Amino acid sequence: MRAFVLVTLGIGLVGCVTLPQYLWLKNGGTQEEFSSTKYECMQASQQRVSGAYVNQYSGQAQDTVITNPNLFAACMNARGWYLRAAPPGTQVYQ
Repeated sequence: MRAFVLVTLGIGLVGCVTLPQYLWLKNGGTQEEFSSTKYECMQASQQRVSGAYVNQYSGQAQDTVITNPNLFAACMNARGWYLRAAPPGTQVYQ
């Protein structure tokens, strides 16, 4: 019984932990510049992924576009933007 209470308490405390928020920051960067750069980097880092399978009863094909996060981050870094932890008290919009 005591172990159950400790485990329940531990899970409850883990739920209260807040993870740091991150922002793309650039010295002297404006919101307009960030939006433009983010749009360009999103386009540059998109990759088409497709696949298909066929068996004796049917088949299925899928074609979608994903964003390569490493390529996106490299593009942002190349333009002077760096992902940093938000200072305490900063409102972070998603």
